[in-house]
Amino acid sequence: MAKRPTRPVNDAGHDDGGDESLERLRRHLAFLGLTHPRHARRHSRQGAPRAPGQTSLLERVLGAEAARKLEQRVTRRIDGSGIREHKTLEAFDWSFQPTLDKAAFAELAHLDFVGRCDDLVITGKSGTGKSHLLMAIGRRACEHQLYVRYARCVDLLDDLHAGLADGT
Repeated sequence: MAKRPTRPVNDAGHDDGGDESLERLRRHLAFLGLTHPRHARRHSRQGAPRAPGQTSLLERVLGAEAARKLEQRVTRRIDGSGIREHKTLEAFDWSFQPTLDKAAFAELAHLDFVGRCDDLVITGKSGTGKSHLLMAIGRRACEHQLYVRYARCVDLLDDLHAGLADGT
């Protein structure tokens, strides 16, 4: 039986010119807004002979730039959201509040309610972990490139009262 020729694989284990690298390359180009990604395959077949790993190298470089740009976007969203503390669902002490429905918050963390255009308001007694949970879900939404506005009820009421006082 004849052996099929194999494509070169770079040190990271990526195929150096296969469809997977080209697809990742197209996604990076689209994310960065650099070119029309549908032309990536045609350009990879034209021109000078490709050096081994050319597509993979380009994919890695653009992937790093896309990751940096995404990180900047997430940071800007978090900074503008009103979330001032780094809270995560993984860091929440569920044993401290055993009556909370962990599964319900895990479901909220999928952010499906955003797609349905539902708001999220959590009420309860002081010290139950409402702020931690809301900040964690808000941070996760920012990580999914969604815009978030986190505000405590007392701050919203203060803003409304101040607006009434100065007519704004």
